[in-house]
Amino acid sequence: MPPGHWLKPVAHVLLLYSASTAYAQVPDVSIKLNLYGSYLSEQPGRTTVRLYDALGHLSTVGLRVRTDLGFQAFVAQKLQLIPHGGDSDQLDEYYVESPGNWIIGKQYLPFGQGALIHESALAVRSSAYITQLELPVTFAACDAGPGRQVGVIGRVGDHFGVSGAFGQHFGISGTSLALIRPPTQAADVGHGFDDVYGIDYSSQQDEWSFRVEGLLLRGPETPSDKSDVVADLAVHYDPSAQRGYEVGVTHSARERADFVRIQGFIKPYTKLSIEPMVRFRNAQLLDVSVVLHVKL
Repeated sequence: MPPGHWLKPVAHVLLLYSASTAYAQVPDVSIKLNLYGSYLSEQPGRTTVRLYDALGHLSTVGLRVRTDLGFQAFVAQKLQLIPHGGDSDQLDEYYVESPGNWIIGKQYLPFGQGALIHESALAVRSSAYITQLELPVTFAACDAGPGRQVGVIGRVGDHFGVSGAFGQHFGISGTSLALIRPPTQAADVGHGFDDVYGIDYSSQQDEWSFRVEGLLLRGPETPSDKSDVVADLAVHYDPSAQRGYEVGVTHSARERADFVRIQGFIKPYTKLSIEPMVRFRNAQLLDVSVVLHVKL
């Protein structure tokens, strides 16, 4: 069997098993939609309309099946691929899981808060709780195929966490590192990093929430992949259920740049929000966008 494909038949068999079990039990079936309709204006004047936003959030439609035994199966398809985004698979996720215990299939890998490293790959994932230390632990072994993510990755912690990824080709997806690079300028297949280390902290107090995350990228796969230290700080304020605001600052040591973003969240309906955002790089305007976000 070609390298990078050993998990796919396993995932397919388990999905079929879950589906056959579901038929016998009359399962709970739900359809999920996560739509990011985005208008983006970049300097020096290029504008685009697309179904993913400037931060690498993808539009997907999915199907979730829950059985009486507690197992779940989930499949989600991308409504638009990110060009040169490191993942040409039209399916964003497909997996079976025992919630809180394990997941097998294509899934988003556990790392930090998901603001800096956020990529989907074939993986076997397990979660546990260390009672003595009161710490949740999540780790995964992944193999997405030649030139893509392969190795082990995981996070230890709750509000404060430490993450690590060890293997090859981490950080190649358009959904990763979008705070410091456009999703369409991702590292892509064959690039990335062998080792990624992260630390993160989040807290919430009434209508305020706070998040900070740091990242160390080491072991570049090619000369064009440069090691980097990235730090992100975000403050979010929700004065009401109908509106919210966020300000974030991201620093890249490699780029010698500070990226500032200012976002608004206007929520006329529970499952609909309008999300304008303006971003700056070293005090120079980088881009302006408006996203229509529908989540069902």
